[in-house]
Amino acid sequence: MRCECSRGGYGGSVGRLPCAAPDASGILEAGTGYEVGRENMATTIDQITKRPEVCGGFACVRGTRIPVWLLLQWRRLGKSDDWILDGYSGLTSAELAAAWEYAAAHPAEMDEAIRLNAEAYNPGVSGPHPS
Repeated sequence: MRCECSRGGYGGSVGRLPCAAPDASGILEAGTGYEVGRENMATTIDQITKRPEVCGGFACVRGTRIPVWLLLQWRRLGKSDDWILDGYSGLTSAELAAAWEYAAAHPAEMDEAIRLNAEAYNPGVSGPHPS
């Protein structure tokens, strides 16, 4: 399934999990400001990337268009790791563990990404209703 998002949202249809298409290159360019800090997340650096041209620059599982915020949202909705892994073919338990590590280290970033996507797909839901 191809990701149709421009800001990290999803364009999948009902019954399909969003943003699971592989990234064309999966290469993280050093010095772009989108790399994860090696000194803080040695186990995550090889598995989580941020690239402005992939899912709106949101942190994704390396080589995919699976945003970390989306995996976190599934978890917050009560879905198990096994459920998530079954829904995203090719996603490994190590990659999912890296996503949880990244999310735990960047809670404000995750909350903001979830908020932005909720607003993009449900205008007016998270903000004041226009008069």
